[in-house]
Amino acid sequence: MERVNKSASILYFTYLQIAILALFIFVTTFSLSRLSDIQTTLSYLTVDVVPTVINGAQVSQEVEHLVFLTVSLSNATNQPTRRIITKKLEDVFKKLKTTARYQEVNTGFLSTQLTVLSKELEELESLVDRRLKLEESLEKNINSFFSAANELHSFATTADEKTLVTEILLLAVHIEQQNRIHQLRDTEHQLQASLEKLNALNINPEMKGKLQSLYAMLIGNTGIINQKIEALRVRGRTIGRGNFVKNLVNDVANNLNLNARSTYQQLQSDAKTTEARISNQTRIALIAGAITAVLTLCMIYVLHRRIVYRLIKLNNQVDNASSSDLEPIDIQGSDEIAKLADTFSVYLKRVKEQEIELLNMSLTDPLTGIPNRRAFDQKIRAEIASASRQNWPMSLLLIDIDFFKKYNDYYGHSEGDNCLISVAESLQSNVKRETDLCARYGGEEFVLYCPTLTVKVQKSKQNKSEMLFKNLS
Repeated sequence: MERVNKSASILYFTYLQIAILALFIFVTTFSLSRLSDIQTTLSYLTVDVVPTVINGAQVSQEVEHLVFLTVSLSNATNQPTRRIITKKLEDVFKKLKTTARYQEVNTGFLSTQLTVLSKELEELESLVDRRLKLEESLEKNINSFFSAANELHSFATTADEKTLVTEILLLAVHIEQQNRIHQLRDTEHQLQASLEKLNALNINPEMKGKLQSLYAMLIGNTGIINQKIEALRVRGRTIGRGNFVKNLVNDVANNLNLNARSTYQQLQSDAKTTEARISNQTRIALIAGAITAVLTLCMIYVLHRRIVYRLIKLNNQVDNASSSDLEPIDIQGSDEIAKLADTFSVYLKRVKEQEIELLNMSLTDPLTGIPNRRAFDQKIRAEIASASRQNWPMSLLLIDIDFFKKYNDYYGHSEGDNCLISVAESLQSNVKRETDLCARYGGEEFVLYCPTLTVKVQKSKQNKSEMLFKNLS
């Protein structure tokens, strides 16, 4: 039975420890899972979202710069400006390609657009270069024409000649200012008519040679008018190509903005999802915390009720039992604490018995078996105090065995002890009341205490004692 109780108690505490361990593992695992979710969210923000947003902002900035450079290239007025803008465009493309390598979602789109833009910008740069060369050549030819026309004007002698030369100069000025091909064709017909009129006049051979040279400079296949027309065509193609490239860049910018908005919306959606997850996890954590608190309180209550309270009760009962009369230690149960209480009860009972036995031994004469001098002293002090308070009489007989030393020396110590025992038994047999006391006072001396006795009764006791000793002798 003892082994069964012990096994049941051990099993009970084993279950309690397993419950505490399971609760600890659950709380720890739940906390780690929540930390893992937070780590995943932060990793997604730092590794995916933030770089995408930063790269998107950089790409948008470079694309805006690309639009500005495209317009500037289309409107370049000289070769140095064209070369500077071309160099800046190359730098922008390098940055965009570098940014494209760090993107994951839009890499294919951006790389394709950059390839198309690169080809279009090469064609645009080629057209601008051709336009600038044509304009430079046209400007040189116009300057040469005006120089030749001024020389022709100096050779003119008549008023008609000077008028026609002046008309040719004015038409040449119109050529420089006109930007429409049909206007140039009209001016070409007017120049041709003026040159033919001038040639029809009777002019000197030297002036006629200058006139033919002017005709070739103005109306020939490589003349100023055809160069101007070609320059206008190239300019138109340049403007068209520039607008096309500009629109293409704007399309790229719009697509990037659309992707940026999509990324932002995805970020908002992910943020809401993460917020919902964190909210759910917080509720679960609160519920788990509440359950943990309840289980902890239950375990504390059970531990206090099953162990702490019973140990405190056992301690108090042991203290009370050790400081007062023996009382049974009452601890319910069949576990180790109850067994410990039973052991304490047995131990305290044994201690009390030994204490009583030692007390009796200290107050009893070992030879005669009647109270000794110590018992008499304790009794007489208490009786004197009580008699003084109650004003009661008290009697005290001091009895001595005469010639005991001679008797002891003559018959021996053994017979002397027997004599003392016989006297003690005789005296004790005459003690009839519980309040009376017969004690060995020391050696062969005895004392008989009788409270509340009068003098007459006391003398009767004394006479009986004398008769007793006569019989013993």
